[in-house]
Amino acid sequence: MKKILKYTVFILCLKNFSACKSDNFLEVPPKNLQTEGTAFKTYDNFQTYAWGFYTLFEQFAYERPTGYEFDAYGGALAQTNTTNSNFWAYQRVTEAGQSGAWNFSYIRQVNTLLDNVDLSAMTQADKEHWRSVGLFFRSLKYFELLSKFGDVPWIEHVLKEADTDIIFGKRTPRDEVAKNILRDLNFAEQHIKAEGDGANTINVNVVRALISRFGLFEGTWRKYHGLSDADTYLRACSDASDKIMNAFPVLHHNYDELFNSEDLSATKGILLYKRYEADVLTNSISRTEGGSGIFYEMTKETVDGYLCTDGRTIANSPLYNGDKTAYDEFRNRDRRLLFTAIPPYRVFMPDRNNWRYLTTQDIITRGKITEQVTVADSVLYREYLDLMTTISTPDKKYLPTSAWTGNEPIPYIPRFRTFTEGFAVHSGQHGYKVWKYYNKNARPIIASTADAPLFRVGEVMLNYAEAKWELGAFDQGVADRTINVLRVRAGVASMNVGEINGSFDPNRDQEVDPVLWEIRRERRVELLGEGFAFDDIRRWKKGAYLNKQPLGRWVNNAEYNNTLRIQGYASVAASADKEGYIIYCAPPPGWLEHYYLYPLPITQLVLNPQLVQNPGYATP
Repeated sequence: MKKILKYTVFILCLKNFSACKSDNFLEVPPKNLQTEGTAFKTYDNFQTYAWGFYTLFEQFAYERPTGYEFDAYGGALAQTNTTNSNFWAYQRVTEAGQSGAWNFSYIRQVNTLLDNVDLSAMTQADKEHWRSVGLFFRSLKYFELLSKFGDVPWIEHVLKEADTDIIFGKRTPRDEVAKNILRDLNFAEQHIKAEGDGANTINVNVVRALISRFGLFEGTWRKYHGLSDADTYLRACSDASDKIMNAFPVLHHNYDELFNSEDLSATKGILLYKRYEADVLTNSISRTEGGSGIFYEMTKETVDGYLCTDGRTIANSPLYNGDKTAYDEFRNRDRRLLFTAIPPYRVFMPDRNNWRYLTTQDIITRGKITEQVTVADSVLYREYLDLMTTISTPDKKYLPTSAWTGNEPIPYIPRFRTFTEGFAVHSGQHGYKVWKYYNKNARPIIASTADAPLFRVGEVMLNYAEAKWELGAFDQGVADRTINVLRVRAGVASMNVGEINGSFDPNRDQEVDPVLWEIRRERRVELLGEGFAFDDIRRWKKGAYLNKQPLGRWVNNAEYNNTLRIQGYASVAASADKEGYIIYCAPPPGWLEHYYLYPLPITQLVLNPQLVQNPGYATP
């Protein structure tokens, strides 16, 4: 809180100075107000100002599940509300709707620091450090702008009113912007203090993590979109990733704890995280994921992408038990599936606040079906109740789930909004409700303090593996350093590169090399819910992956009182007493070729006629 208050006062002083300096009467500002000349002198001045840069990470905050949102745009998740809110698959992208992304105020904020570094009284080493911090944040923002719009105005310094050639100028070509980003990040890596300004601040490995992320994105974008110089960025990704993996050879043993822990400070493999603290900064994800207001779910296709524990696909593994029951579908699968989608179970609830295991003494009703519980049933219904106690942290992610109040167990999963029997909590339309950030121990707390990872070594490993393949250098040694480290934690057998051929996954995209397909599979599974899926399909030029109707799990509709629509039937009514895969979202019109870039806002095109709209979008 102290740092937040210092920053606020500092900015207010600068704003007051800016408002006064145009009046001739006040050419000498009051002595009690800061000016740029007096505010940027010492190391502490720069540190105080730079705390404000971290607000850029608000886009990763859990107050709004941005990670889920962008994974839904990329088809890894579905947003199963009544509007089927994938703007891209359903062709609802508008020039006005994307206007908030075209914003350069943050660039000005960082440039204010950069323009004052050489005017300060700091040592040369300290000047280089703060220049590096500023370049990191400017690069992070420009990476976002570049990925969305392609060509964007490159602004090196704080603009003045006379800089009309820049203010009303053309966009800077993508090639130049990308080179500038990589140039700045390379400088930052070489000159930033290795440990930053203390725990959980920008340091040399956080800079390398951004080089890794940016290098992979830009390198693969260039390769698959027909641009030159892809290898420069792929090598930058590979080199930076290699340094990080050497520095962090061991990962935290529990995947689940990366996303629902109160304190990530000592978690191995976390490079930077957003810290939440009671009465200072909190989030609502635990409440949201335990309520009925979040609509994000997996699709059948995404669930099918998780391997079995023997490292084989569901098409080829003898361990796969099929998908005709939810219990069979989740059995012998990658643990990350269980940590990301709620596993199935059923319990007996004598009242709304208590539960027990089902026994052969119980008779249960499921929609139109009433049955006596058998011995086999009693074992089946508690299978994942028991399993989650062995693989998850106590008091965090165990079953049965509960309502956001924390004291109201939910009697069974999967659940559907059209058939909730009085409990809307953890219900959906596909039957694959996500709970990646769920922390049962934090459920009664509306203001959760679970920390949020921003850069982690798991992502870096996947960046490295993919970059190495694109550079023609992926082999068993690379797999063992990256994918197989992640698989050990997920309880999945190691990748044997020599075994992967065209028949390894008969359901793969046949245009993608079989080994690359497995690398990309690992990426989607490890990073699901963290917001990478949309950028991934754009950089791979695979927007066509959205051109399909999302499916839910296989159900016997009678068990849900015939309230669901089954694939192959024209309506819910026609699906009565049928079995099959659920459909809810309408078939999408499909991806449009110009969607790989975002539209420039119409208002900006009017203000600056030198700007040219991205192809395919409306102009004034």
